[in-house]
Amino acid sequence: MRMMFLSYPADARQSVSAVLEEWDALDWSVQDSADDYMDVRVVLPETDGQSLVDALQSRLTPYEGWRLV
Repeated sequence: MRMMFLSYPADARQSVSAVLEEWDALDWSVQDSADDYMDVRVVLPETDGQSLVDALQSRLTPYEGWRLV
């Protein structure tokens, strides 16, 4: 299993949710941050890691200030 942390602007919420809902084999939780950012923790199989990173990067490219760990 692999755990990811994602922080992104609140206005990207629908884009990120759409990507996460496409993956059946993961668990994720969203928390509002005090600075108009959303914090997401994602648990997924190691084999899906790079595909999810690629999908999230493509959706978040138009937004500034996001990060993925």
